[in-house]
Amino acid sequence: MASEQPQHPPTAVVLPRRPQLRHRVRAEQGRLALLLLAAIGGTILFGACCSPAWKMSPVAIPGIAMQFALIGLPWWWFLFRLTYYTFTVDLEKCLARYGPVSRVTDEIDTELRDARDVWLRGEETQFGVFIDRDFIVLTLHWLMQVRPRRAAVMRVEDVVWIYKRVVPRRVWVRSADYRIQLGCRLRDGSTLRLEWREGDLDDLVEELLERRPGLLAGWRGEHFDLDARGPESMAKAHDERAAEFVALPAEAQEAWLDESFARYEGAVQNVA
Repeated sequence: MASEQPQHPPTAVVLPRRPQLRHRVRAEQGRLALLLLAAIGGTILFGACCSPAWKMSPVAIPGIAMQFALIGLPWWWFLFRLTYYTFTVDLEKCLARYGPVSRVTDEIDTELRDARDVWLRGEETQFGVFIDRDFIVLTLHWLMQVRPRRAAVMRVEDVVWIYKRVVPRRVWVRSADYRIQLGCRLRDGSTLRLEWREGDLDDLVEELLERRPGLLAGWRGEHFDLDARGPESMAKAHDERAAEFVALPAEAQEAWLDESFARYEGAVQNVA
């Protein structure tokens, strides 16, 4: 009788927690609410402490101006976060392209939660309003990214042309460091951009080409000509490539995908 081998329990695989758009929006709203409360509290505090100085002679005007500046500082930061440094403006604009924002949000969150074939970098935060991580994700129907001040959401079927952008990283002056972006031209002629680490973006492009082999790839002259003729011409060229790919044998399809990725890598938009 053969000796029994010890049975080891299977190793648990810890998957990243998938993000949810509605969670991100609520967390952003929570942060803005905290900033509003801080601005109101600062106004009350500085107003109570500094009100005696406001009754003094005009000699104290510079001091009073400084006190008003201190009161206004948290309000400036709140308005800056509310109107500029937030992803919610971009997110609502992208979602509204596909219907009522609430309905589209629920549709995307359901797919993010339940779909099996999901390409994901980044994960959902577990610290409420205090910490949010960037994420970029590709599902069966959606390609999206959410960052602290930017968001991009598009249907995969709407993307017809992809290309790599190399953008100098600027703070106050131009530096030798660069940001890598993925430009996505949509069927209606609009463009959305994703920004991430170059290696991960290249992985994303490989996955995207496998799912959408008709994509035009690379910052190339023939694509500029199509673009100049209008979005209908570019969408038609994409659809013709997709139909051509389907008719190829398996070996030729692999070569097609390799060539598409090489075209994406070989012709890059260098932003001055």
